[in-house]
Amino acid sequence: MAPLLRVYGALLLVQLLFGLHYLTTQLMVERINPVEWAAVRISIAGVILLLLHRHRIARWPVGAEWRQVALLAALGIVVNTIFFSAGMAHTTPAHAALINCMIPVLTLTFAVLLGHERASRAQQAALVLALAGALVLLEADRLRFEGEYLLGDLLVLTNATSFALFLVLSRQAVDRYGAMGLTALVMAVGAIAMGPLALWSGYAHAATWGALPQHVVLAGGYTIIFATVIAYSLNYYALGKVPSSQVALFIYLQPLIATSTSIAVGRDVLTLRLMVSAALILGGIALTALSYRDESKDSGNPS
Repeated sequence: MAPLLRVYGALLLVQLLFGLHYLTTQLMVERINPVEWAAVRISIAGVILLLLHRHRIARWPVGAEWRQVALLAALGIVVNTIFFSAGMAHTTPAHAALINCMIPVLTLTFAVLLGHERASRAQQAALVLALAGALVLLEADRLRFEGEYLLGDLLVLTNATSFALFLVLSRQAVDRYGAMGLTALVMAVGAIAMGPLALWSGYAHAATWGALPQHVVLAGGYTIIFATVIAYSLNYYALGKVPSSQVALFIYLQPLIATSTSIAVGRDVLTLRLMVSAALILGGIALTALSYRDESKDSGNPS
């Protein structure tokens, strides 16, 4: 029982770390160009993760395999992080957390479209619910996409879509390199790609970086160390101990943490639209999780 409690404790900590990083990222991109901040975050975290987990790389890519790793790094690290950072400059933590909760549903959508899976009726209903929730948040009911947070929400949606596609395309690579090994590889490739921009930012905008208030510097350090290096490591530790369906259920906590924190510091307001969107999106995720659990039971696999 104690090992299982450690796993669930790790998962709770992961969602706490991720839930708080919406706010810390927003603090950074209010003062630093979002693309430059993404480059710095990827570069530092990539080097640390490679040093920490290089021994978990089951084998190193050879020849054309590097092209696949580069594509996965582009989708899961570079595009994902850049669009998230840019989105946080134009939306709120609550909006971003809700949209990122669509990642499991978007992953299922890509898996179906690419022929990797077939969606059951329950899963099809889940897709409709989650899409409806996103459209409510994007104020599609007003037929004029001019909402205050529309640009930021669309950027975060691009971030979530990119990461969902990464998850679908990375399945074979996970078997080849190991889950934590693949993460170390794609983060390292992302660091190589974004490193020059990070160095240029430090040189060209040294005065801006040097003038950052202490609380913003701490927010940046938190995002890199806690919300990237530690959170990624704990998440993959948990994936090695319990089924992925159980890991996915903990995503429910992320919007709760992000929204409550953001409201507490005055960056979000709890509106009816936000609550309706949350109910639809989280309802879709719940339906997806339940359908996977039922399929697991029917096939005799552990849930």
